[in-house]
Amino acid sequence: MQNWVNSSDISSVKTPSIDRRNFSVGEFLFHHLLPISYGQRNSSGSGAAGAGGAGGGGPAPAAAPDPDLDSMHMMLDPHLRPISPDLNDEESKRIFEEHKQLAQEYLKLQTELAYLSKHKSELEGRMDEDVLRQKREVIHLEKEKDSLLKFYRSLNKELTRLDNEG
Repeated sequence: MQNWVNSSDISSVKTPSIDRRNFSVGEFLFHHLLPISYGQRNSSGSGAAGAGGAGGGGPAPAAAPDPDLDSMHMMLDPHLRPISPDLNDEESKRIFEEHKQLAQEYLKLQTELAYLSKHKSELEGRMDEDVLRQKREVIHLEKEKDSLLKFYRSLNKELTRLDNEG
C-alpha cells in the first residue's frame, strides 16, 4: 500500500481535492493515513492514546498535540475544522489549539475504526471460508462412513455365507 504522505512531511499536509461523495472519512483515512497514524500510535507504546477524554467529560487531555500531525485538522470537513483564532486573544488561541488536538484524536480514532472494520470483515470472510471447508469435510466424512458401512455389511454377509457352508 502506498502512503499519501510520509510521516516526515505530514506537517505540510494540504487538504487534498477529493470527491467526498465517493469517500467516507473512515475510508479516506484508512487508505491514505493508516500506515502513519496507526503505526505511530502503536510504536509509542500507548494503545489508548485517544481514550483520555472519551469518558471523563472534563477538559481535553493535557498532552500536547503531535507536531507531526499538526495540520491533520485540515482533513476534516469544513464545518468541523477549528476556526482560526484571534491572535490578540490568548483564550482564543488556547481554544484553537484544544480544537486542533481534539481533531487529531478524532481522526486517529476514525482511522483506527476503519482499520478495525476492515480487519473484522477479513475475519468474517475467513470464518465463512472455514465454515464452508468444515461443511465439505463433513460431507466427505459422511460419504466415507456410508462406504465403510456398505463394506462392513458385505463382509458380514460373506462371513455368514461361509459359516453356513462350512
